[in-house]
Amino acid sequence: MELNSDQLGPDQLSIDTPELVAIEMPLAGIGSRFIALLVDYLIWFAGLLLLGLLVTFLIPNIEAFSKISAQWATAIYIFIIFLLNWGYFTLFEAFWNGRTPGKRVARIRVIQRSGRAIGLFESMARNLVRYVDQVPFFYGVGVIAMFVTKQHQRLGDLAAGTLVVRDREQEAPLWGESGARTFTAQILPPARRLRSHTRPSRCQPTALPGSPQATLRCWRASSRDGWT
Repeated sequence: MELNSDQLGPDQLSIDTPELVAIEMPLAGIGSRFIALLVDYLIWFAGLLLLGLLVTFLIPNIEAFSKISAQWATAIYIFIIFLLNWGYFTLFEAFWNGRTPGKRVARIRVIQRSGRAIGLFESMARNLVRYVDQVPFFYGVGVIAMFVTKQHQRLGDLAAGTLVVRDREQEAPLWGESGARTFTAQILPPARRLRSHTRPSRCQPTALPGSPQATLRCWRASSRDGWT
């Protein structure tokens, strides 16, 4: 597939398939991506809070046995926080068709520049560079990169060769929700044979055909039969 966006607006993406069919996709803007990120971080913070409560209960009990064990537990806790942050976005985008729960709410998804779905490698790359996009605070570098790039890409997208697009709304079928239309056939009675309404001619000219006398007699006969 080839990427072609020269003749489209700044928020439109056109992908030419090998079958010479152009697929147009709307690019996701900063607003929709912010909504997706907000929902994802709410879910992430809820999981982090549950983990924190669990660690708060376990570390004092571990310190009762050994101080070194408590230090290892703290290091493991920090490592798990990193895995939750990086793994949350990476695993969801890699195995859920380029979407996280927040992206699903905002109706956006991550795709490759070729239009194909992203894999584990692309998801790992774009979310590893996410920490650079977060500098100095709340995606400052990422927002600047999205304003500068033509297709609203942050540094993670540029590194992984990905784009964020909006899901296309599916149009409802014209004849109901199921999309299927049932045709019912009606048995019609057989056609009746048309009766001939041609009435026999009562015009029997006695004179020679074509003569004035024959024409006058045929006209009088037709008038009596109601043919005029």
